[in-house]
Amino acid sequence: MEVSADSQFEATEQALEMIYEDNRELFREIDMEAEELKND
Repeated sequence: MEVSADSQFEATEQALEMIYEDNRELFREIDMEAEELKND
C-alpha cells in the first residue's frame, strides 16, 4: 500500500503533537528547574 508523503507527514505531525501534549507538564517542570539553577 502506497502512502503519500503528505499523509505520512500529517500522521507524524499528529503523533508529535500527542507526545508534546502528554509531556507538556514535564517540559514545564524542566523549565522551572532550569530557571532555578540559573538563578543560583
